[in-house]
Amino acid sequence: ISLGGCFVRTTAPSVEAIGVLRLMFGRKSMSIAGRIIHAERGRGFGLKFVDVPADVRRELAAHLEELKSALVA
Repeated sequence: ISLGGCFVRTTAPSVEAIGVLRLMFGRKSMSIAGRIIHAERGRGFGLKFVDVPADVRRELAAHLEELKSALVA
């Protein structure tokens, strides 16, 4: 996962589409719209986040920084 998108692991077939991904960080959740830009049959798909509001982007950045800090510690 990054500020620009993520890879979703799934064995379900994917189609080129736009959808909403719900991310959970502990008890907090956020929804981000995304478009499938890459698919690997049987493995998953790459989702590029689109039209992310500034406040959601800041919140995602903060969560990613927390995750990064936890990995380094």
